[in-house]
Amino acid sequence: LDVHGSRGPPPISRSRSRDIIGGDDWSSRCRQRACRVASIVGFVAIGVAAFLGAGTGLLRASMAPVVVLVLAKDGRTRVPEEWEVRGDAAQLIYGVEGIDDASGKPNLGNGYLGASFGSKWMTVAGVFNGAKERSHKALVPAPYNFGPRIQASATALDLEKGMIEQIFHWPDAVAVQRTYFHRAWHHVAVTELNIDNTQNSEPLRVELADPLLLDSDDFSLHVVSQDENNTCIEGRTHESESPEASTVSIALCRANPKEVYLVP
Repeated sequence: LDVHGSRGPPPISRSRSRDIIGGDDWSSRCRQRACRVASIVGFVAIGVAAFLGAGTGLLRASMAPVVVLVLAKDGRTRVPEEWEVRGDAAQLIYGVEGIDDASGKPNLGNGYLGASFGSKWMTVAGVFNGAKERSHKALVPAPYNFGPRIQASATALDLEKGMIEQIFHWPDAVAVQRTYFHRAWHHVAVTELNIDNTQNSEPLRVELADPLLLDSDDFSLHVVSQDENNTCIEGRTHESESPEASTVSIALCRANPKEVYLVP
């Protein structure tokens, strides 16, 4: 999230936004290995101008090998055995009932970005709107909340790794979704969706919900670049904290997920 003073952020070019978000993805690697595990990865580039020009090397470095968890599908817990082991070691907290209200879900943060998981907005360190006693943390659209259009079977807060994992079940398939704010590159948020359809004789159709709101009561926002693959927006807070201070400008880019994936 590009934060600037009165002059505002430099414009985001379409080519630079593609440089940030593009590159090899895990799905193509999976096809090359002839495996039947689909991996959908969404990156949100939220960075200063110098970061925006850094290219795909940063994002590629963060793409660790996919590990699809072996699930205990006993009809009761329906969570990975690893969750139970790490839960006993106080490294992870999980629940097996769905939580629809974002206020009841765990929080995410890395010291720069912060949000309640599932909320439509996030906050950014040092970005406020409103004068004097009306000053408050400005609400920035959260662009990483996509996921399958089915209820999660279980949700875990990983205290050791600083991320949230969710489990989704179909009759013959299972998915693990991970969401985290990067701890090395604080301006980057990541959503990974790993789908295992190896027990299914038919392709699996996965529909994704993408509740992105390009709106906020704290900013004047506008889209500067948008196509099938990427969306980039810029905006400025409505009011500074004092007459001597300037309003704050932001810029945000993300990779757009598809509405439907067919997993072989």
